[in-house]
Amino acid sequence: DNPFIGLDKETRDEMENVFAFLIESGVQLLFIVSDARDIPSCTTHLLHLDSCKPIYAGDITKYTIPALQEVSLLGEYEFKHSDLGSEDYEKTVSMRHVCIQYDGVVFQKDVNWDIKKGEKWALLGPNGSGKSTLLSYIFADNPQGYSLPIWLFDRKRGSGESIWDIKKRIGYTSSEMHLYYRENVPCLKVVQSGFFDSVGLYRKCTEEQTASALLLMKELGIDHLADKPFLRVSAGEQRMLLFARAIVKNPQLLILDEPFHGMDVANKKRCLKMISTFAAQPDKSLIFVTHYKEEIPDSVNHIFELAAH
Repeated sequence: DNPFIGLDKETRDEMENVFAFLIESGVQLLFIVSDARDIPSCTTHLLHLDSCKPIYAGDITKYTIPALQEVSLLGEYEFKHSDLGSEDYEKTVSMRHVCIQYDGVVFQKDVNWDIKKGEKWALLGPNGSGKSTLLSYIFADNPQGYSLPIWLFDRKRGSGESIWDIKKRIGYTSSEMHLYYRENVPCLKVVQSGFFDSVGLYRKCTEEQTASALLLMKELGIDHLADKPFLRVSAGEQRMLLFARAIVKNPQLLILDEPFHGMDVANKKRCLKMISTFAAQPDKSLIFVTHYKEEIPDSVNHIFELAAH
């Protein structure tokens, strides 16, 4: 099921060799993919489903990918000003000579990175280079971050701020979050929880917040999921909901760590258009992580690449 999720190009090539070995060993393989570019090269036959109905079944060499109709947003959703921190700042993120390590293993040494207010960045690097650990320092999910020379919104980490002081200004989604977000609440509440940075919704939203969350879901084409339990919708739909959760409060810093896993092409395009709408705000910062350079939003104007470990 989406065997290439989260893998860099070199590891995807290694997986192709594994598939070839399995086939030579007499194993029959069935792949499920959301994007045609992720079909392994060893595939001989294809079944294409649309709305749970087969529209092609047969030899893959005779299959033509249907042309995707232009995907557009409704244009009804507008990001509203949110007071997520009244003080002004020059740099969203600043770090000096940071060592990226996890469980005693050092991935990178002497990392220096400045993200000025309003800059949009792509964070690149192969599997195991330390990207997710670096982001965990920023998002306050890693206790090491408090002792490192890292400044967020011009304030040094560990200078008395709480985890929630940090999280309230940042929107975040990742594959790890998807893995651990196991709250079986209505999908609308998952999106609403982005206002409070909680896993699950434990505070009452205002009418304005509820209306904003519903309008965002409508704009992304997932409003029909509002009352459905989160764990009963597809993995791709869950990723759409977690994307909406990350962006719903119009954060000062939006961190998207491989946000398109499991999404089909149409939904990726919807999310990219929503990212463009967010990024059009000149004071907002973005960190976008992907292994597919063609997924990088047009608004990204800086690249930070980590070397292989």
